[in-house]
Amino acid sequence: MPEPLAAARNVTKIFDSKVALDSVSAEVFPGDIIGVLGKNGAGKTTLLEILLGFSPPTRGSTSVFGEDSLQLSAAAKARIGFVPQQDELLGALNGKQLLAIVAAFHANWDCAFVDRLVAEWRVPLDRRIATLSVGERQKLALLASLGHHPDLAKSVRITRDAVVRVLTT
Repeated sequence: MPEPLAAARNVTKIFDSKVALDSVSAEVFPGDIIGVLGKNGAGKTTLLEILLGFSPPTRGSTSVFGEDSLQLSAAAKARIGFVPQQDELLGALNGKQLLAIVAAFHANWDCAFVDRLVAEWRVPLDRRIATLSVGERQKLALLASLGHHPDLAKSVRITRDAVVRVLTT
């Protein structure tokens, strides 16, 4: 069996006296698409924040590409695509400007791939980000996170009755 791209081992997270996660274990292998489902406040975002090294677990451990999540190398971080729960796009820019900035950080940015997705998803890159609909902003954020072909991608999908956190490889 191949090594997991990401793993959580007996992860517990406690905020003050509230247990957000209780001994959660999971692995993500190449080709996996994982959905983390639960009610608001169930710990979905907390788990992914710990897995990506944004927050330490109270107990347990996490790794990405075989590295401790809290000490990810720059090379490992470059292999991750990330779309935050709240979009943090720069509203004064247009989509082309934003993608140009993001592309400058990735030597392997694939313009042809991004252009194809822009056409398929009908993303209006010439408009200021502040004027885009929520759906258009989500598409733009996904473009920014996928243009370098990450080995591990994290995004959030909002559905009518649930928030789904998705990891894909």
